[in-house]
Amino acid sequence: MPRKRIWIDYDSWREYGIENEFNKRNANELKRSRKKRERSWYQVGSGHKWVTSFQFNFKIEKREPWNSEKEWMEYGLSNGFDKRCSTEIARGKNKEAKYWIHKGKRKGWTKNFEFMKYNNFFRNFEMWQQYGLNNGFDKMNPSKLSRSKDKRMNSWYQNGNKKGWLDNFKLTLKNRSGGIWRNLDYTLSEAEKVINKKGWNTIPSSGDMTRNGYSSLAYAISHYHGGFPVFREKLRAYMSQPSSASQLENFLLEYVGEDNGSK
Repeated sequence: MPRKRIWIDYDSWREYGIENEFNKRNANELKRSRKKRERSWYQVGSGHKWVTSFQFNFKIEKREPWNSEKEWMEYGLSNGFDKRCSTEIARGKNKEAKYWIHKGKRKGWTKNFEFMKYNNFFRNFEMWQQYGLNNGFDKMNPSKLSRSKDKRMNSWYQNGNKKGWLDNFKLTLKNRSGGIWRNLDYTLSEAEKVINKKGWNTIPSSGDMTRNGYSSLAYAISHYHGGFPVFREKLRAYMSQPSSASQLENFLLEYVGEDNGSK
């Protein structure tokens, strides 16, 4: 039995739309609705060109975030803004964070939020370093930082220079960029961790390493430490394992011994 059409003409279609308050909603919202009946109503109207005569609400309502101080506070705490300076957030590149701080100031909520004081960023190396990374100072020329008219930059640089942290900051950057893989002891240590974690007897091929998510280690072995055969010998010595030559010799001795015993 064919299904009865409920929108046989414009009047019945329009009446249904008004009864369901579709005139208070956006046309695109109805067109993409998860509800089949809403989509069907719009498609029928579109097919008959009735939608051009129907008064939709063409404004797309955008919900204002953080409508209460509680919501605003929770967002700030969940994003770690209590561990940052309010000035740093306001001057940052994150648009949502900047909007959060500006709305808090406009509503008077910032006075009840415990931000970190500016000087507290320089209490120890870790906090000083993180402040520099958060503000992109690692991508700037040191001389530019030292001569900057920006109080934040200059103060950060002068504090680090005075306390001897600048060299450690440069070392951290070097390690982050992959330079630490040139260090043989570090690479051997990482290789041992991988072997123990994966249950391997030794380091496999470069392809297998890469497929298992260890492309940096594979690259370091190939480019900095003599290639895989050479590195495997170094790794055996590092892990106090017998060399491949010793393993072969022991195998032959066992084989010959078993052969003699069988005669």
